[in-house]
Amino acid sequence: MIVGFKKGDILHPFDTRLAEMQTQAGAQAAATCGEGVRKWNIPEDANIQSLLTIPALHGTQPNTGYDRTELNTRYEQCFQDPAAPGTNGDIAGLKTQIDWLAANERAFRFRHATTPRLLILAASRRYFVATGPAVPAIKDSVDKVIRAGALG
Repeated sequence: MIVGFKKGDILHPFDTRLAEMQTQAGAQAAATCGEGVRKWNIPEDANIQSLLTIPALHGTQPNTGYDRTELNTRYEQCFQDPAAPGTNGDIAGLKTQIDWLAANERAFRFRHATTPRLLILAASRRYFVATGPAVPAIKDSVDKVIRAGALG
């Protein structure tokens, strides 16, 4: 039996983004209650001087504070040597960090997207909700839970 070798850690920028999100959420909550001004949620280590500098908002990953290079390298190392693989925890932990950062970056880009782009994205999402399987699937899921609960 081959035993995995630890290759994963909580790495920057994942750790940094989480800490910033927590700090910024507190500041935004206070601003909602009239204690200060709400600030834009921009990664502190990003090379973004102004939200009006569009190329800086959409630069390469190292430029925007969402660089996943080290995380991707560690993830790949979990599979490179069959005699010394990473652990299941490494794989799950690293992949979670990679995916969370990607989702966080997408949210950042959506917040700073142009109006025409947002209109197209909204139209396609609304079309899917109107014609796709999302609404029936949600309704069916809730119905199954209710019926399963009634069985005792």
